[in-house]
Amino acid sequence: MSRSLVEERDLSSRLSDNVARNIDQDMLMVRGIPSLLAHIEQIQNGLARVSTRSLSHLSSQAARNRLLNDPDLESLNRLLYSAQVYFGVAHVWLDTPDGHCVASSDYYERETLIGTRHLDRDYLRAALRGRRGQQYGVGRISGAPGIFLSSPVYHNGDIVGVIVVKLGLAQMEHWINTGRSFIADPNGVIILSNDPSFVDKALPGAKVLSMTVWQRADLYQRTTFATLPLAPYHASLPAAVQKLLPADDHASLVTLKPDGPPNLLKITGALDGGLSVYTVTPTPDLETFQIERRRYTFLLSALLVSLCAVATLLVLYLSRGRRHLAATLALNATLEHEAKYDALTGSLTRRHFLKRLRQEMAVTSHRAALVLVDLDHFKQINDTWGHAAGDTVLAAFVRLCGNTLRGKDICGRIGGEEFGIILDNSDETIALAAAERLREAVCQLSVPTSEGAIRFTISAGVAELVAGDDDKHWLHRADAALYRAKSLGRNRCVRYADIA
Repeated sequence: MSRSLVEERDLSSRLSDNVARNIDQDMLMVRGIPSLLAHIEQIQNGLARVSTRSLSHLSSQAARNRLLNDPDLESLNRLLYSAQVYFGVAHVWLDTPDGHCVASSDYYERETLIGTRHLDRDYLRAALRGRRGQQYGVGRISGAPGIFLSSPVYHNGDIVGVIVVKLGLAQMEHWINTGRSFIADPNGVIILSNDPSFVDKALPGAKVLSMTVWQRADLYQRTTFATLPLAPYHASLPAAVQKLLPADDHASLVTLKPDGPPNLLKITGALDGGLSVYTVTPTPDLETFQIERRRYTFLLSALLVSLCAVATLLVLYLSRGRRHLAATLALNATLEHEAKYDALTGSLTRRHFLKRLRQEMAVTSHRAALVLVDLDHFKQINDTWGHAAGDTVLAAFVRLCGNTLRGKDICGRIGGEEFGIILDNSDETIALAAAERLREAVCQLSVPTSEGAIRFTISAGVAELVAGDDDKHWLHRADAALYRAKSLGRNRCVRYADIA
């Protein structure tokens, strides 16, 4: 039997409020990152010095070359990279008052943001007026969408520049991990959704549809937007049903396709940065609602008569059972999480990683590669800096994997300082390139601890999945390649094909 309309209405409201609460809590923490970095003296002094030099007469490439060759900015770039890794964000950079990016956490990339201009971006203009800025957009260099947060940087009472932090969609996906929800930016563009087909569509009557082509291209790196087929449900409703519909302007009955069934739409707007949450839940068949309501009334009356005789015993029983069930569910959830994830690093445990490895082998129609990684001389880190510092290094390495590898790649802690990475749809050549990018990123990483900054290197062995493999043979080939990398002096990556 269908849920009643009351239950669906309450469920829609709870789902929407839960998503809105997650957004507000996350943004409350993330919004403070640029303000915190703006108080670092090295950033204030660096911007004060470089802001006195005009770059407006130079092309982007000429400005980039001059800034990358400035030895005083090298340490500033490394500081921004360490901040990106430490806070787990997508990007961190510094802009001068005339809009030039002079230092960036992606300084080591060939297509770095350094040298580009952002004076036309709202988040920069807000910060130059002494306020904290926030804007959703698509990166001009990376082409990746995200939320840009900014804060002015002061030196001797004057604004000498702006620090910008980009929160990528990968850090926001958990906002819509329950229910049928999607999130729209202030211009009515859907940026996150449980249904991937909704993403990048515009809501009916959205502001983006009235923007100029140039404005769309600049902010979203695209000029056309399909409209989500969201329309009011116009069928006539019985008076009894109308009384149960939401009374506010932010919830209504809608359809998602012509002549489609009705759905309850709950809108929670005016969130941080102008974001809005839309939660859609299916409703019961309204034509049979009144019949079901009469059946519910009859059954409920019969049930209440029967329960009167055993009310006291039932209350006691349910009370004990509810406490026992809550404790059991909490224990099961804790045990399941501990079985899947390493408590120190957050990566998969050895047991669950091997399970995912066997699942990958069961899919015979695609390629896959395995990378085994070992942190070089990790015992020396524990002996020199202490085990607490060593634990911090392991956790920082896993966070770096999440920022460097693809979102679908699987990372697990096999034991101690050894980790495994499964790369879907990859051969040894692709996996070797990914391992090299990770190795180079580790070389640039400086891990802050209470005992001081720690730098380290990694060695990696790469092996691709071949026909007839089992998990032991696949692991053995990757381990043999890792052994060769360590025997050649460490801080390198070796693929099995080069030693077979």
